[in-house]
This record gives sequence, C-alpha cells and structure tokens, in this order.
Amino acid sequence: MDQGSIIPTNWIIRRVPPDIWRYILCLVQHDSYRPSLQMVCLSHVCRAWRAIAIAFPELWAQIDLETSAKQGSAPKVELLALVLERSGALPLTMTLRVEDDFSVASIEAFKLFCQATDRAKNLTLYLFSFGFLNSYEVEKEIGAGHILEALTLYMPRDPWKEIQTISTLWAPAPLLRSLSLFGAHITLQLVDSFTASAFPFRQLSVLNVEPSIEMEALLHIMSMAPSLEAVTIDVVEGDFDDTDDEFVRDVELPALQSLVLKGRGCFQWSSPPLTQLLKFITSPLLTTLSLRYDRDWSPESFEIFLIQSSPRIEHLHLDIVNSSEQDKIQCIRLLPFLKTLDFSIDNPEERETFIGEEFCAAMKEWNPSARGFAICPNLEKFTIDYPAIYDPSSTIFADMVNERLKHSPKGKNFEVVITDAYELGQEQKMLSEMIRLLVLEKAGLKLTIEPLNWLVELFKR
Repeated sequence: MDQGSIIPTNWIIRRVPPDIWRYILCLVQHDSYRPSLQMVCLSHVCRAWRAIAIAFPELWAQIDLETSAKQGSAPKVELLALVLERSGALPLTMTLRVEDDFSVASIEAFKLFCQATDRAKNLTLYLFSFGFLNSYEVEKEIGAGHILEALTLYMPRDPWKEIQTISTLWAPAPLLRSLSLFGAHITLQLVDSFTASAFPFRQLSVLNVEPSIEMEALLHIMSMAPSLEAVTIDVVEGDFDDTDDEFVRDVELPALQSLVLKGRGCFQWSSPPLTQLLKFITSPLLTTLSLRYDRDWSPESFEIFLIQSSPRIEHLHLDIVNSSEQDKIQCIRLLPFLKTLDFSIDNPEERETFIGEEFCAAMKEWNPSARGFAICPNLEKFTIDYPAIYDPSSTIFADMVNERLKHSPKGKNFEVVITDAYELGQEQKMLSEMIRLLVLEKAGLKLTIEPLNWLVELFKR
C-alpha cells in the first residue's frame, strides 16, 4: 500500500462536527467541580477545541471562585476577567467559597466576582469568612440581583453580619424564587435578621433548609412566604410544650404542592411530632407529602389538616418510627387519591413496626359499589423496605400485590419497589415473598429490588 494512502490515526476525531464537540465540552463542564477552570484547561488542548470553546459563551457561564490554604495560591483576577469576558452577556451560575486564610492578593478577584453578581441567575455563597471581607470594603462591590432566580447560602454560626453584608443582592431581586440554606442552625432570631435586611420571602416559590430549624422559625418563614410551591426541611426541632404561642400561628400556603418534613425520630426532646405541626398549615393544592423520621402519629391533627386544607394528595412518604399497622391504615384510608405510597424509613435501627397480615388484608379490601379497592383505589406504586415485611417466609405481602396487579388499569401495571434488601437470600426459608414477587414480575408486575443480589439476577436470566 502506498505510504501516502495511509489513513491518519486521528481521522475520525478530525471529522467530528463542531456541534458534537460543543456538546461533549458541555458534558465535561457540567460534571466538573470547578467548571470555569476546567474550561480554560480544555481550551488549551488543541486549536479546534479552543476555537469551539471561545465561540460558545455558554461554556463560560459557570463562574466559581475559591480560595483555601490547600490550593496554596490566590485566585487570579486576570483569569476571572477572561472567563467573564468569554461568557458574553449571558446570565451566570456563580459560586464563591472563601476560607479564613485568604490572602490579600485574593481581594481584587473577590471584588470582580461581586461586581458580576448583577448577572447571576443562580448564586451560591459560602459565608463563613465574609465578615473578614468587610475590612476590605468588598461588600460595596456586590451588585443587585436583577436577574437572580435561585440563591444558596452556606452560613456560619450567628451570620447576622454576613446577611447584612450581602443584602444588596436582594435590593431589589424581582425574579428571586428559590432559597436554599445550609450550615448554621436556623433560629427565630436568624430569620428576623433576614427580615431586617428586607429579604423578599413573599416572592419565594421554593424553600430548601438542610440544617436543623426551630419550629417557630419555620412557621414564621412560611407565614411570610405565601407563594411557596415546594418546601423541603431536613430537620424540624422544637417542642409544643416549650413553644411560645405567639409564634405558633396558622399558615396559609395556597400555592404549596410539595411538602417534605423530617424530624429526629424518637428523640422526643429535640423534634416535634410532624403530624401535629401539619394542623397549623392550610395548603389546598398539596399533592406531595413526605413525613420522614417522624414519631407519635396524631390522627386528630392529621384530620384537622385534611379538613381545613382539603388537599388532593397523590404522593405520600410516611416514615413514622413508632406507628402501627393500624396507624398506617388509618392514614391512607383518608387519602383516596394516592398514586404512590412510600413506607421506606431513614433510620432502620429504629424500626418498630412491620407490614403484616392486617395491613395487607386492608389493602386487598374490595368495594363492589365503587368497583375498586376500598383503600388507595388509584395506587400505582408502592415502596417498602425489605426488613419491614413481617414474615418473608409466607406470601402475605405478595398475595396483596397480586390482587393489586390483577385489578390495575390496562396499560398501567402495578409497581413495587423493595429497598434495603441487603439480607435478601441469606436464608432459604425467608425467600417465599421475594420468589412470589419475582414470578409476578414475569406476569407484568413492575418490580425493583435494591440492591440487586443473586436471587434477582437468577430470575432475570
């Protein structure tokens, strides 16, 4: 063969269209811890990638600035200026992490970052060292969030000074709809510091709180945010006996569709029963309710909530550690519109109840006049932990699933998800339920078992 006819080893790479390379670069950027720095590195791989990267400002629209002793060098203002220039006039996703030991050489980069916050659509700030920046008057450079839609704050303990420092961001921020809080415990005093800085709670549609939050503080925030559509609270703290009645007020959330609340299980001194908290909330549009790591089911409070809200709840995650089978039946009997039901729990060590014959019999109960099940007639998906099945050596649970499967609407097969199945298959006498379910899978049941093990893989061959 003539030497000149040999195809170069990289001929396929040369023929890749620019749009494909652009898409690949977007994927790399999306998965990168520091996307802007990653894009600078990729733009130096070859002339083709450099031309594609420079011509596509979306690849430069994620700005991340970080300084720490581990890096050993200050962020360079020239590099930040280059990334900002290449992003054109696009809205930005911005992240700023500042450590206590930042160098004076970092100040100019911090100032340039703050000047660009008026272009931020999504902004994440780690406030742990923002107080130190005040002595350099960095806060004067912060721009108002005219197009800011989502704000995420990682807060130190007692962050009143930091909140005041960044309050320019929401003065004004007419498009701000999402607030996510991390770090410090949320107290009523902390919420008051946001209120004093004129934070626009009334605009919010999404609220995420990862640290623990006092019950009074949560109710106070929700009372100031009537437009909330989705609320996720990782840990609610407090006790109704120790709560000032002045701050436990009824809250109306007419737009709320999703509510996720988590407690501390049976640690009674630190978390209130969440069903008792529900009676203070009115949310007629609620469709998704998750009560996780809760305790002390209160049917009276739950019925009060349902009466005053009249919600059409379609998705329920019920994790009440000391609830009985009767409690669960009582709860779901009140929710005729349920489509998905999740009984998985956060802390298996506190499992006190199981799903046995009484619950399964109730789930099979048929209403001839309505031509449907008496409980959860529209249920499409059921999630449960494997250890919660009372007697895996029988087929009580699988028989209930079979009844549900036989009466599922055409084109909508019933779905079962078994989680925490680490012990599945360790004892042969405990396999009856799972073998029956795996047989039903071949008859149309949508079955997921997590994690996979030898028994599941054997049936899938």
